[in-house]
Amino acid sequence: MRNYSSGYVTKHGNTWRAVINWQEDGNQKRLVKNTGVRCYEDRTERGADKATRDNRGKSLAETVLRDWRNKLIAQDAAEQIVPASTLPVSDYVRDYICNKERSGTVKDVTTRGYRSHLRHLIGTDLGAKQMGDVGHEDITRWEQDLASDGMAPTILSHTHVFLKQVFARARKLGGISSNPFDLVEAPRRRGKPINALPPSEISRLRHSLDGLGSTPLATGASIALKTGMRVGEICALRWQDVDLESSVIHVSHALTRVRGHYELASPKTATSVRAIPFGGSLKEVLLLRRDAMRSECEELGADWSDGLFVIGPTTSGTWKSPQGLSR
Repeated sequence: MRNYSSGYVTKHGNTWRAVINWQEDGNQKRLVKNTGVRCYEDRTERGADKATRDNRGKSLAETVLRDWRNKLIAQDAAEQIVPASTLPVSDYVRDYICNKERSGTVKDVTTRGYRSHLRHLIGTDLGAKQMGDVGHEDITRWEQDLASDGMAPTILSHTHVFLKQVFARARKLGGISSNPFDLVEAPRRRGKPINALPPSEISRLRHSLDGLGSTPLATGASIALKTGMRVGEICALRWQDVDLESSVIHVSHALTRVRGHYELASPKTATSVRAIPFGGSLKEVLLLRRDAMRSECEELGADWSDGLFVIGPTTSGTWKSPQGLSR
């Protein structure tokens, strides 16, 4: 696999351009992509020796760069899947997780969950058994042992579903002839009560928000209350995703925490990409927020952009972190 650099963005004409390098046969290779994000000329004030850098749009262009780099890595990783053959189950699962991690197709928190499932395999008879030799009896015996050791039914069920997914991948690639997990029912999970605000608390929250105007907190909390969007989706929401005329929000991105910092990425699952209609009360909140941000742009002499984040700072064009909004 190519060892891509982190890359960088640079101004090219009136847009930001993304550049990624890698080494191949001792030579440096380069890929270039137009991000489509507008850039502005640096300003030189009267009497100043140096130009003042105008970095408007740079953070958004860097987000495009990261998404592009992740796709390149995913394409390379798709060609590096390890065949099942005679690998022990624990080794094959470890390789499966590593390939997922390198591809960038799963979130960091998802990878941590995968590794916790792997720990339940290491040192067990099922973990040591070769992939092609696993039968449904081995799986049933292993799950019974875990349940006897006190593993919660929900955790056991999640582990079962994950391993069934791994074996399905191995079968699809031709490494094994059938998936033994198809013959074993997943352990039943205990249902959780729905965590939702009662009407009295909703009324209190609405009353509190009315006094906060068009602040990021008031806008973000109103969106959460009236659409059910996740905090990472709200912080990733840009004006280009909000159709005020049709009263529809298009959820296409979310902020996720990766190795200590947030990155803009697609939602965790395909079903999370969705269109959410909203009512007149939220429309009023969004109009107030947009008007406030436009006024701030005019005061600063900056151009308005639909690429700005709905609850992000106007000046930098960056997002507000989910952690910051939660506080």
